Amino acid sequence: MFKFFVIILLAGAVIGGYVLGGGRKTEAFHGYEKFADALHNARWVQAEAMASGDAAFAAIDAERAVERAMGGNTYKQVVGVVVNSDRKVESETVSADGKTDTLEVTELARRGPETMAPIGPATVKFHTKVVMVLTDAGWRVDSCVEEATPLTGD
Repeated sequence: MFKFFVIILLAGAVIGGYVLGGGRKTEAFHGYEKFADALHNARWVQAEAMASGDAAFAAIDAERAVERAMGGNTYKQVVGVVVNSDRKVESETVSADGKTDTLEVTELARRGPETMAPIGPATVKFHTKVVMVLTDAGWRVDSCVEEATPLTGD
């Protein structure tokens, strides 16, 4: 009976730690995920639908300019698409009125040509600072600064 009680207690601690310690994802984070997925996979219209601020639109325009300069097919082969990712919220700060949420997110992703196998090690690490704002349409990206670091697998 004692072992059973200890197992239940440990399970409760794990679940509680998950919910209270960052395992729970906010609506603002889900909005950011939609934006990031669209941005990383050259779905510009979807990314624009999740943007609100000038800085967010500028981030989309910068990435879109790279695609235009390279050409769509070359862009998808060289820059590639994200076929698998794992995001972790490093920090989150919500304004007193609850209408602004600043997130710092680390993402390990497997990025490569569309023909790349989706299973395998991450090839890039993104560190993103994003400011989300609550609009009538839901959470939207006000600004987004993203740094990408290639991973060599060594």
